[in-house]
Amino acid sequence: MRNDKLIVAITGAAGNLGSILAQSMFANLLDCAIEAGVKRMVLISFPHVEGETSLAHPATGRLNGKPVSIHAATRLEEEKLLMTQSGMEKVILRCGMIYGRGILMIDAAHWFSRYYLLGVWRKPNFIG
Repeated sequence: MRNDKLIVAITGAAGNLGSILAQSMFANLLDCAIEAGVKRMVLISFPHVEGETSLAHPATGRLNGKPVSIHAATRLEEEKLLMTQSGMEKVILRCGMIYGRGILMIDAAHWFSRYYLLGVWRKPNFIG
């Protein structure tokens, strides 16, 4: 029986205080993972961490992006922190949005739109 240890981290927060809190929580998670001998860390992120993209300049997986939102900046800092760790396999999965019935993002969007709080990206993210 294999006893490999894996952590999948889905993090992020909105706002300045949330950003600081999320980064601190992720740093604590990494410390605990290292202490526990975790072999692989998977961080769920998204392409917006690279900032604005276009067909001419698509998202390419770089860590030197200039994110537009605080949420994306938080995720980018977490990615950078993860990549500085040694002794474990690091995976960063930058997922696009997933839409469909029963998806939490859809339900949240409906709620936010009722209170005029829904932020909409005016431009698409291009992934190369």
